[in-house]
Amino acid sequence: MDAISQKLRLLFVVGAYPPADKEGGPGLVIKALSKYLYSHNCIIQVSTTNKNGNEKLALNNEIIEDSYAEVFYGDYNCPLLPYHSMPMIKHTASVMDNVDFVFISSSWNLYGVITGYLARRKRKPYAVYSHGSYHPVRLEKGRLKKALWWFLFDKWLYNNAKFVIAMSENERLQVKSYGVDSEVIVLPIGIDNTLMESNYTDPNSPMVALGQKYILFLSRISEIKNLEYTFDYFADFLIANDLMLLVAGGGDPAYINEVERYLDNHIAKNRIKLLGVVSASEKRHLLKNAQFFTLLSKAEGLPQSVLEAMHFGVPVIASNECNLLHAIECEVVLCDSDSDTLNTVADLLGNQERYERFSKKTLAYAKEHFDWQSISIKYLEHINRNI
Repeated sequence: MDAISQKLRLLFVVGAYPPADKEGGPGLVIKALSKYLYSHNCIIQVSTTNKNGNEKLALNNEIIEDSYAEVFYGDYNCPLLPYHSMPMIKHTASVMDNVDFVFISSSWNLYGVITGYLARRKRKPYAVYSHGSYHPVRLEKGRLKKALWWFLFDKWLYNNAKFVIAMSENERLQVKSYGVDSEVIVLPIGIDNTLMESNYTDPNSPMVALGQKYILFLSRISEIKNLEYTFDYFADFLIANDLMLLVAGGGDPAYINEVERYLDNHIAKNRIKLLGVVSASEKRHLLKNAQFFTLLSKAEGLPQSVLEAMHFGVPVIASNECNLLHAIECEVVLCDSDSDTLNTVADLLGNQERYERFSKKTLAYAKEHFDWQSISIKYLEHINRNI
């Protein structure tokens, strides 16, 4: 029976899942992937918590029938253990007998270790997502605690996995260098066309003056996203070219306050606007109308926000740490480490024909390399080789 026709029962265990919108991308990745695995005759279950930043979703130990998956939201009631929920663990244990393969989205978290233990005890194969956790910059934060946790728990979790999922070749090498003996495979994330094809109406209140050109940052806001450097990098360019930098997204309130204070006396403060969390329709509107997209992050696995911008044909200025080195080498993505990048951006701004060619090239690259349909088939091939 081939990978497409076999009916597989898959369990994903993740700390937060939509409609949670303040917890980064792992849950969003699983939700998008489940649509395509469902189309390949898979039965999808998700075990998660109701954590949503410092808040909780209005879901408490409930099973919700998502469009393509059955999702259990366990009550998050243990702040000392990130994303830990005993109801989630109990639910995971209760369904483990009836699944063929388990995916664990966890590093440095107890729920992942417990899920791995349950899978081993019930002889269920599992895989672990690394999600950029082994980038040197991320390892610097709490280095001793992480080293101890690795020795006591995660080394066992990772090395008993059938395979570990990295989202780029660079991330794969980072994971292997930390001492992971299991096979580490590259499975990038894709972009669901729903965002591009939806009939969202444009927001009522304009987020920028009509006709104003802008560079867009749209991501979860945290120290790792390097916003202060981003402001400094673009400051003179924004002023010289009558551009705005729009910063959209929520995140850590303490860090957002730091960013606001940093902007108070910044040379380009009148050219930078913090929008906060935006709705789905606002997000689509911002991406449709952006001249450029930027993410100059210190550390990433593979940033979904950049891939979404590329699927809208928006030229991207990214850091090397976004793990888009192939796209940079193909001159599809611009990089801040290239001293000529801002000259290229200025040239594109002043030449509509050249801008349109670059935009089409960006979109074509995104469709070829980050398509969920082909990525989901690769998932099935790896699952079938390990069950």
